[in-house]
Amino acid sequence: MNKPLSSQPITAPTSHRQTARTSSRDSAAPVIRVENLTRTYGTFTAVDAISFEVPAGSVFGLLGTNGAGKTSALEVIEGLAPAASGTVEVLGMNPLTDRARLRPMIGIMMQEGGFPHELTVRETARMWHGTLTRPLTVDDALDLVDLGERADRPVKALSGGERRRLDLACGFVRLVAGFLQRSVAVLLPRSRRTGCR
Repeated sequence: MNKPLSSQPITAPTSHRQTARTSSRDSAAPVIRVENLTRTYGTFTAVDAISFEVPAGSVFGLLGTNGAGKTSALEVIEGLAPAASGTVEVLGMNPLTDRARLRPMIGIMMQEGGFPHELTVRETARMWHGTLTRPLTVDDALDLVDLGERADRPVKALSGGERRRLDLACGFVRLVAGFLQRSVAVLLPRSRRTGCR
């Protein structure tokens, strides 16, 4: 059986930590603050008292083996499930109780998008766009992940990597904070640099 996700130091090399601390957003509150987050399923502890902060303008990875509790932790942070104990704040709000206010400001890219294959890339992005408050334009979202030139192609004609980029465009059409439930390794290097700005 896998060990639960637990609070073990997750640190970047010193030079990266120093860069983060001396950024222009140094005085800003963290975008995400997690303190002693625990999530259980009956008597099984999937997430065991993890704590971390994510500063504005940064990319943060929650790493662990399969079954370690990463998705269980993300579901609490995204406001999709309650914690057994501990506190979570996203943009200064409780993601579960303030979900209606917080949801328009966050983007979530799930493990699989499940978009209708007959729709074009643009139609898919437009469909998702219509569910959000103050989103980016569809063209801007597609350009952000280098899919602008593929906008009129059906989803079924996209490669696997292009489908993941469409997932990313739809998840990040409007956001202040974004959550990826899998790596951005499927993105081309240029798309990674643009999407992670």
